[in-house]
Amino acid sequence: NQRQRYRCNSCGKQFQNHSRNKRLEKTIWKQYVYQRQTISQLAAKYKRGKNWIRAHLRDVPVKKQSQVPQPIVAIADVTFFKRVFGLCVIRAPHLKINIYAKEVKSESVEVYRQGRFDLEKLGYTFKAIVLDGRPGVRQLFSDVPIQMCHFHQKQIITRYLTNNPKLEAGIELKKITTTLCLYCRYDP
Repeated sequence: NQRQRYRCNSCGKQFQNHSRNKRLEKTIWKQYVYQRQTISQLAAKYKRGKNWIRAHLRDVPVKKQSQVPQPIVAIADVTFFKRVFGLCVIRAPHLKINIYAKEVKSESVEVYRQGRFDLEKLGYTFKAIVLDGRPGVRQLFSDVPIQMCHFHQKQIITRYLTNNPKLEAGIELKKITTTLCLYCRYDP
């Protein structure tokens, strides 16, 4: 099994070290979280099954960061993985932490309402929020300033222009679109 084996010179007993699952768990966790390796990639790299990788990722203790409720400018969005697993995340970028995350089946106003309710119950207040423009969510946060996410603005414009516009007006609009967020990390 490609493991080091040892033999005692005095009695002749053969043995091998216990597997170092804890060290491997930490390595897998770091690669999964920080190097963005998928479960399939990790399973192939370490010659383990996907279920083994999942089980060991679940076993890694994650330190809870203590949160001090305060007024925040939040970014809220729902992300789906293969259309079956969704995550609603509300992030406080100035604190550099996700202050709310919840598994969801679909993106709806109710998901955002629950997130806002849970955070306000913890003592957070919203100074402003950045949203993706989903209908109905703007009314939920109508009492605070709202900014539409630049990435989603660009996606909407691209939907109408295409990525490679042919007409002169479309080309000019595409140029203006690229100036929306010059420092946008998720530039399509």
